[in-house]
Amino acid sequence: MIPLWEPEIEHAMVFVFAAFPESSSPRLASVSFGVDGVSLFEPIIWDWDPCPGTDSPTDNWPAPGTGTTVTLAEVGTSAMIPVYALMAYTEYGNPVELELIPHPTEGGVFRDDSVPPLVDEIVDYGRFGFAGAPGYAPCPTDPVPVEDGSWGSLKKRFRP
Repeated sequence: MIPLWEPEIEHAMVFVFAAFPESSSPRLASVSFGVDGVSLFEPIIWDWDPCPGTDSPTDNWPAPGTGTTVTLAEVGTSAMIPVYALMAYTEYGNPVELELIPHPTEGGVFRDDSVPPLVDEIVDYGRFGFAGAPGYAPCPTDPVPVEDGSWGSLKKRFRP
């Protein structure tokens, strides 16, 4: 049971979403990512769940620098697809962040449902801030349309 309020402890349910530009047509079947910023004391992740789907975590998940691969129960086709939920808390009141990072062995990738799957690297990762830490929520923007064989398609591959 989670207490509704304790003056020294900050609880949070953190949802992880795969976010795509509105103009895209995602077919997300699985995603690999990791976590960092967690330590022995702050923040502490005490429960987790792929939503909805199954996961294959590395040893010691969700310790700093570990990762998981989530296979969705159904292929995600919307611009915002829920992939994971984490219950976490901090009890010392220091500003800290729970950061998403690439999976330690697979990198940060999205896979579709084709055989073999098409793999796209995750472009940006979010951070959840506790006790006044700022956090960060990347929001995808719709890119300018690019014609194949143009300079724009070459630039698109090397954008920062």
